[in-house]
This record gives sequence, structure tokens and C-alpha cells, in this order.
Amino acid sequence: MELKNSSQNDNARILIVDDEQYILDLFDEIISPNTFKNAEKLGLSDLEFKLFGNKKADKTLGNYELVKCQQGEDAIQEIERSLDEDNPFAIIFLDVRMPPGMNGISTAEKIRELDQDVEIVLITGYSDLEPRDFTSRIAPAHKLLYIQKPFHPQEIQQFIFALSAKWHLEKQLWELQSELQEQVHERTMEYINMNEKLQSDISDFKKTQNQLQASMALSQLITDNMTEMVAICNLEGKYQYISSSYRKVLGYYPENLLGKTILSIIHPEDATEIQNGIGNSSTWDEAINGKKVRFKHYNGHYTRVEALARKHYNSSGDAEYVIFNSRELIK
Repeated sequence: MELKNSSQNDNARILIVDDEQYILDLFDEIISPNTFKNAEKLGLSDLEFKLFGNKKADKTLGNYELVKCQQGEDAIQEIERSLDEDNPFAIIFLDVRMPPGMNGISTAEKIRELDQDVEIVLITGYSDLEPRDFTSRIAPAHKLLYIQKPFHPQEIQQFIFALSAKWHLEKQLWELQSELQEQVHERTMEYINMNEKLQSDISDFKKTQNQLQASMALSQLITDNMTEMVAICNLEGKYQYISSSYRKVLGYYPENLLGKTILSIIHPEDATEIQNGIGNSSTWDEAINGKKVRFKHYNGHYTRVEALARKHYNSSGDAEYVIFNSRELIK
């Protein structure tokens, strides 16, 4: 959101509340477009040059809408109506003494309860009123000013120039803050949703991990207690994995066999028979599948086993390894 300068401000609504008709008529004259177009004659051009440099501000500053009331009760109704219609006032010039109705201080207090943003300027023709007597009652202090009668039209015009620009700027800043807060809220909700999804993914991962560990533990329990020997060999017949039953039946630990070929622990006579059975269309696993052969025990003697071998294929149909099962034949 871009902050506009004073020449780009929207029109400002001004409320003047005074029981004297000539004051209301004077505000009509002060705020008329022709008066603002002739602002240079009032000496405002030099002041703006000092404040803004070579770039001169637009003297019209848009068209001001002036609403006039003679009693505080009427002013309060105007404020309520403006807020209901979402067309609030930017500045209120408020006379302090307005018989026979409520005074300006009480009116300002009620208005401030309704509208926290409007700029309030108290006007009085009496010198017995001290600012400290009402500033605490009509907070915030930075949105409350005080001017004594008689005042010069230039003072009112400068109040309008400055306070309308201030009101518009604060409005833009509030809108910008709301926009940023909304963006922060949206981004925060994105992070919260991402975090919740991440926590859910972590929970699912842990659940899957626990299930996998339980499955592996069960699988290990089964392999540790079965007598059938299970091995995985590559296509050349070299051991890549052996079950713990190899140790129970043949006395071998994994490090004793991994990397060695199956034929290295088969009795030489049986190994020769298997090798003779390997032809152009047969491989070692096909030659040994279903055979009864003698496996050499770690201690040197031989144990007769029945061997079964089958290839495992990947999704492309290529053989990856051979699963080799064998069980001891009990005499």
C-alpha cells in the first residue's frame, strides 16, 4: 500500500459546533473553495515553500464538506450518523460554551467515546479555561487542540490543512497496519498448517518405523529359531546374506561365508556334479535346485541337506539375486 501525499488526500468532512450563527457563517466563508484558491494571498505559500521545498502543494486540497450544528446534542447525532454511514468526520471545531445545551467539554467526551480518530479543536472566548482541565478527559492528547476567540481565518485554514492531512495519513497508516496484520496472520496460519502437517508426517513416520521395527524383530525371531537355512546370493553364487540357522546347523557366522561361493562349502563330488549340470541354458542355481548335497560343517565334517534355489526379478524383469533355501536331512 502506498502512502499518499497531502495533495492526493480524499475529501475531508468538517463539523463546526457553535451556538452563534455568525461563527457558523464565518466557517462557511473560511472553508469555501475560493478562499483556499487564494491561499497565497493569505501568506500560506511561503510557509508551504519552507515545509515542502520547491514542489508546491495544491492549494485546493480537494473539496471540504462542512456540516454545522448549534448544540452539542445535535453534534453527537451527526457523529453517530457519520459512523453508521461509514463517512466519518476528519475534524471537529467545537465551542466550549453553548447554552442552553451541554457544553463543549461534555460533548467532546461523548464524541471521543464514539470516534477515537477524529481531530477535535476546542474553541472558547473565555480565558478562565485551562487545557489541563480537559486534556485528561478527552484523550488522546495528540488529537485534541485548543484555540481562543477571536481567531484569525488563517489560523482556522492552517488547522484544516494540517489536521486533515494528519487524519488522512493516520487513516492510511491504520489501513496499512491492518493489511500487514492480515498478511502476518495468513503467513502465520500457513506456518501453523505446515507445522501441523509436518508433525502429522513425523507421527506417521514414527508409526511406520515402529511397525517396521516390530516386523523386523518378528522376522528375526522367526529366522533365529528355524532350522531351515536361508541365504541370498548374487547371480555368481556368492553369499550376500545368511540366516542365523547357518550357525546352528553348520557352525558358520556371516563373516565366515559372505563373499564366498556356495560351491566352496559343497562336497567336491557334489560340486563336480553340479558344475557338470551347468549347460548353455542352465545356471548354477538351476543346476542345484532340488538336489540333495553335502555341505561342509565349520568343524570339517559334512552334513547332507536338500537345496532349493529361485531367482528374484526386479520390475523390469531382470534377475537381481538368488534366494537359496536348504534344510538338513535327518537320517
